[in-house]
Amino acid sequence: MVNAPSRRLLWVLVVAALAVFPALSMGSGVAGAQTSTGTVTGTVTDPSGAPFPPGTSGVGACPAPGTGLGCPGLQTAFADASGHYTLSLSPGTYNIGGFAFINGNLTLSAPVNGVTLIDGQTITEDFTVTPPPPVPMQMDIAACPNVTQTTDPGPGVEPGNLNCGPSVFSPGAEVPQPDGTCTSPTNSALGTVPESQNPLGLWVHVSSNTCNPGLEAVGGSFTINLTQTAPTPGPTQTIPGQLDSYAPTEGLPPASVVIPIGNLAPGTYNVTVNFPAQTICSQPGSCPFTGPHDVGATSATGTLVVFANSSGGTFVIGDQNASVGNPVTFWGAQWAQQNRLSGGSAPNSFKGFAGAPTTAPACSTQWSTGPGNSSGPPDTVPSYMAVIVTSSVAKEGSTISGNTTKLVIVKTDPGYAANPGHAGTGTVVAVLPCS
Repeated sequence: MVNAPSRRLLWVLVVAALAVFPALSMGSGVAGAQTSTGTVTGTVTDPSGAPFPPGTSGVGACPAPGTGLGCPGLQTAFADASGHYTLSLSPGTYNIGGFAFINGNLTLSAPVNGVTLIDGQTITEDFTVTPPPPVPMQMDIAACPNVTQTTDPGPGVEPGNLNCGPSVFSPGAEVPQPDGTCTSPTNSALGTVPESQNPLGLWVHVSSNTCNPGLEAVGGSFTINLTQTAPTPGPTQTIPGQLDSYAPTEGLPPASVVIPIGNLAPGTYNVTVNFPAQTICSQPGSCPFTGPHDVGATSATGTLVVFANSSGGTFVIGDQNASVGNPVTFWGAQWAQQNRLSGGSAPNSFKGFAGAPTTAPACSTQWSTGPGNSSGPPDTVPSYMAVIVTSSVAKEGSTISGNTTKLVIVKTDPGYAANPGHAGTGTVVAVLPCS
C-alpha cells in the first residue's frame, strides 16, 4: 500500500487522465467528432449490492484487445448515487470493467471481455467490486496531567510534548527506530502519576502501521474503559472518544486527541481503549483526497498507578530492598534491622520517617530528621505512597540524615500507626524516574 501523499498524487493523476475524455461525466460520449451510437448501462456495486459513494466508482471500456484503466482509447463513466452508470460508445468490440476508489486505492472488478456493440444497441452489464480487507490499524495511548477538556494537540505533537507518561501500543504495532529498523513495543505501563496532577486525561492516537503506512492518522469513534483494580476493585467506567476524520486547517487528519478521564484516587487502574472496525471519512468531502476507508479494529491496554505523598515529610527504605515486588518496612521500631543499605547499617534510633524536606525530595538530594517519634510521622498514610530510597543513613547529635538515590511507589498495608510499635509495611509497585 502506498502512503497517503502518494495516494493523493495517484488520485490526482487518475482523475486528470480520466478528464481527458468527455466520458468522465456520466452519460458522456466518445471524444472528438466520433458518433456515439451504442450504449452500455448497468450498475457498479459492492458484493452486498450497495452502491459506492458518488464520484468514487464507475466503468472503463477499452477497445479490444486493450485492458485496464491505462489502455489506449479508454472510455469511462462514473456511477451515480444509486450505482447506475451509462456509457455511450461507437460500434466495436470492447473489454469492460468496473472500478471503485476504496480505502484510498483504485480497486477493479472482474472484467467482461469481448463485448460487441452495434449501432443503436443497448447492452446491460453489472459489475461487482470487492473491497480489499480493512486497513489494519495500530494505536498508542498515554496518561496526561491536568486535563479538564477534550483537546486536539495538532499534527506532529507527541505525548512527551504534553508532559504525558510513556506510550502503550496495541499488539502488533511497529515503531521505526533511529537505525531504520522497526520494533514491536511491549510496554504495558502507562506510568505513575501523582494525585496532585488530577484531573487526568488520556492521549489517544490511531493510525495504520507506522512501518507500513496507509493512512497518516485516522478519525473515528472509540471507547475508554477505566477500572480501578487496587487497593479496592471498582466498577468499569466507559468514556466515549472521537478522533476527527479531517482537519481542514491542516489538510491532514489530526495526529491525536486528549480525553479527560477524571480525578483518580491513589491506586492501580486498568485502562483499555477500543477502536472498533468502522468506515472513516464516510461523509462526502470529509477526506477529499482519499475517500472512505474501512479500517480494522484495534485496542491498547495499560496499567496506570496514581500515588500520593505522605503528609509532613517522606518515609524511607533501604536501597537493597527497593526492587519492584519486594515487601518493605518503611516505618517501625526495627527499621534499621529490616532495611539493608549498600552504604552500611543505619542507626537504631532512625525509625523510617524523614521530616525535612516536608515534600518528597528530588533524586541525589539530602534529607534529615529526628530520632523516633520526634520526626513527626503522619497519623495515616496513602494507599499508594511515594517513598525515598536511601543508600546511607548517619546520625550526628540528635540529627539523622541520608541521601536520596531514587523514589519508589509503595502500596501500603493496613496496620500503620505513628507509634513505631505499629510498623508501616507494604510492597514496592513502581520506581519513579529521576529528573
